[in-house]
Amino acid sequence: MGWDLRANNRSIALLPEVAGAREGATLVFLAIPSLLVGAVLAQRFKVLVLLPSTAMVLMAAAVFGLMESYTIGSTILVAAAGSVSMQAGYLFGLGVRYLLEARSTESSQPVGAGASARRAAPTAPLT
Repeated sequence: MGWDLRANNRSIALLPEVAGAREGATLVFLAIPSLLVGAVLAQRFKVLVLLPSTAMVLMAAAVFGLMESYTIGSTILVAAAGSVSMQAGYLFGLGVRYLLEARSTESSQPVGAGASARRAAPTAPLT
């Protein structure tokens, strides 16, 4: 396994010459943004938002596969990695949302035993 250091090219590629290096770059290019988008979607939406967003990731993977003329197996791998990372990001985002909501409810609750006594007593309606 050699390194691709061509002197006649202006750009020097330091990726090892292995089969699937291009697919790996596309996989990372699609997986990381999918992870972040999933985390953002979890902050505002319910789990059903994963259906259309995963469909968009699958379409993006198909477009990348056609543009770069990948094999069917490589395209399926990129699509699977993108959709799994979207769902993992959603799960991570739900955890963050849960922690933020738990922290905000802790700080907004009154402290001390006398706090409930300070509430206004309900009055009977005048008839």
